[in-house]
Amino acid sequence: MARRPNVDFYNVPDVWRYGHTSSPPGWDFPLLPERGPVVEVGAGFGAFANVHPEHIALDLSHWALQRVPHGRRVQGDAESLPFRDECIPYLFSKATLEHVPRADRAFEEIHRVLAPGGDAFLAASWNCRPWAHIGFGKREDLSLRERLVGVSLLVRDRFVYRVAILAAKRLMRELVRPRRLWFRSLKANFETYCNADTDAAANIDSHAAITFFRQRGYAIESHPTFTSRMTARHEPVLVRKPAH
Repeated sequence: MARRPNVDFYNVPDVWRYGHTSSPPGWDFPLLPERGPVVEVGAGFGAFANVHPEHIALDLSHWALQRVPHGRRVQGDAESLPFRDECIPYLFSKATLEHVPRADRAFEEIHRVLAPGGDAFLAASWNCRPWAHIGFGKREDLSLRERLVGVSLLVRDRFVYRVAILAAKRLMRELVRPRRLWFRSLKANFETYCNADTDAAANIDSHAAITFFRQRGYAIESHPTFTSRMTARHEPVLVRKPAH
C-alpha cells in the first residue's frame, strides 16, 4: 500500500514540524484522573510528557517519538488509534487534529477509545484558513492565482465577514444537529514547511466538535450553554463521555 504524503512529511528530521519541545507556560489539563492511562494524540517531542505518570505519547512520526524524554511511546495514526474500545480514561490533543486529513475519522476514534465517564481535552487550531497552505508572508514566489487569493483576503479575512459566516453555520448546526463531524478538507502543503498552518489538512470549527460530542450524549464541560457554544473561539473543548 502506498504511503500517504502526510506520513512521509512528518517523518522528516525538521524540528519545526512537531510543536513545542517543552511545556509552554500557563498550560494545564483539567480533570486529569489519578490513574491512567492518559493518551496524548500528536505528542511530537513530548512537551507534555510530565502531565501524568501514565502518559502515553502517540504520534505519526517515529522520528519525533524518539525524542520524547520518557514514558510510553506509540507510533500511530489519529484516524485509527491503536487502542481497544473504551479503555482510555483521559485523552488530550494540542494543535494536531487540524493536521489529520480525515478529521471525522479521528473524532470517531476518540469517541471509540474513550472509557465511559472519561474526558477528552481537545486544543486544536480551530478554523484554519483555507489559504494557509500558500504560506503568505513566508514565500516570494507566488503564482498569479495565489496573488489573486491574497487580494481576496482584503474581504475574506475581515473579522466581521468571518463572524457572519461562522454564526450562520453554527446556527444551522444547532438546528440540524448532524451526527458526523462537519469539517472542510484543506489543501495541505506536505512538500515544504513554511509555518504552523501550511500543513493543516482540515478546517474544524470548535462548534462542530462540540456538536459531534453533544450528539453522542457527552457533557460539554467547557461550553455548557447555547451562548458559550455559539461564541466559542480558539479555546480548548473539554468533554466527558456518558457513563454506562
